[in-house]
Amino acid sequence: MKILLIAPPQLTVKGAKFEEVRTFYPLGLMYILGYMRSKGYNDITILDCLAENYLNCSDFKGRIVAYGLSEIEIAERIRKVNPDIVGISCLSTFQLDSALNVARIVKEVTKNALVVLGGNGPTISPEYCLNSGYVDLVVCGEGEITFYEIVDAYDKKMDLTSVTGVYYKKNGQAIFAGKRGLIENLDEIPLPAWDLVNIDQYVKAAYVGAASRRAKVARWATMITSRGCPYDCCFCSVSRLSGRRWRARSPDHVIKELELLVRNYGIGYIFFEDDNFTLDIKRAEMILEKVIERGLKFNWETPNGIRVDRLTPSLVKKMAKSGCRYVAIGIENGDQNFLNSVIGKQLDLRTVEENSQLLIKNGIGVLGFYIFGIPGETKETLNGTRKLIVKLAKRGVIPRIFVAQPYPNTRMFEIAKEKGFLTKNDIATSDYLEHMMLQKSFISTDKFSYKYVENLRKRTLVIAYLTMLVFNPIRTLAMLKYFIRSPVEIISILKQI
Repeated sequence: MKILLIAPPQLTVKGAKFEEVRTFYPLGLMYILGYMRSKGYNDITILDCLAENYLNCSDFKGRIVAYGLSEIEIAERIRKVNPDIVGISCLSTFQLDSALNVARIVKEVTKNALVVLGGNGPTISPEYCLNSGYVDLVVCGEGEITFYEIVDAYDKKMDLTSVTGVYYKKNGQAIFAGKRGLIENLDEIPLPAWDLVNIDQYVKAAYVGAASRRAKVARWATMITSRGCPYDCCFCSVSRLSGRRWRARSPDHVIKELELLVRNYGIGYIFFEDDNFTLDIKRAEMILEKVIERGLKFNWETPNGIRVDRLTPSLVKKMAKSGCRYVAIGIENGDQNFLNSVIGKQLDLRTVEENSQLLIKNGIGVLGFYIFGIPGETKETLNGTRKLIVKLAKRGVIPRIFVAQPYPNTRMFEIAKEKGFLTKNDIATSDYLEHMMLQKSFISTDKFSYKYVENLRKRTLVIAYLTMLVFNPIRTLAMLKYFIRSPVEIISILKQI
């Protein structure tokens, strides 16, 4: 049984701020490969279309371009492997068309191969994937056990529709085979197959400014130590993939992978991709204590964000001592009532101010995530958020302001659709891509227009960065040196604001 796991080329928009390519480790596929090997399936190949040719740019459709291997190169690689089963990963809604294009190529090259899609994008939009005509099964949620059961059933010529956690098509209709339970003990999942990816490819990408994470001065890697989120923010779809129940790997299991990366592969910078790395404060402290005790030397950060109310002085000190450089914190909005009652964040803004300063005083950089234009906002709540952004920027919190994007199967999408706030009723995946990359809004209400939100974001960014330069010039310049990867990116940012 030959299995091919594919990470598709990456789509972006010409002229977008993030036009430069963003390579990243295909952790989901690496976890699946590790699990499959533990079950005796060893004839498995990973094809990362982006990482293998990240500087190649091809026209895709309209203003959209694709970075990575060309269609001809992808077809040649598929033909060379001649797989029985192909698993394709897609991390987001706005990359679905790239994944489906790869599925089309698979079907053209090897018509008998079973094509399986998985990841956050397919989990949110399974019918869209099946309706393409190129996909046989869509895995919803965590993929390791589900994909193994698909392969095992296919290998034994059993009924694939009996595998829970998948969508399939029957008589022209998308059918769900039944919800699969979450993986309760993450320690039972083998480590990602680090030995089967070319780490040097990703390191080289970072050195030339073509990596999704900004470790320009060290060998870098990404890790996930927990899954799920117990909160219910209206804009977020994480719970669809990983569940509302937070589950974590044990400290010893985390340290096992850290030692592998640092000692065996010479990794010097690690990005913890968890949505809630510090949710269990005691567990986080135990991990960092073991890092310090074992002399594991590396820098790290949490780019996806942590709960700022899940920090203590003791934990922050251990974070700094173990090599933490930056953390991102989800602040979202400056109006306390709106933050909790509409967004569902359940966060005390007083804690944001207190703990952001605690981090900065311990030498840890802080990025604050904010969202403008969520349905239900008024110009007053937007102005409150603007004031908070400038206030925190004065104290050293780096602002990252996003325009609200109503992704499918989120509460925000349902609210915007129900109230008639969407500027476009039938939003294509290419629309999401363009709006995300250019930070354009799909939402207009009787309280604000989409243009008002877009312009407010630009004005606020200018004011916040000028404030940082005036009150924290040295820190701001150091931050810019770290986060700006190339002169081209500086020009792109200036164009956007």
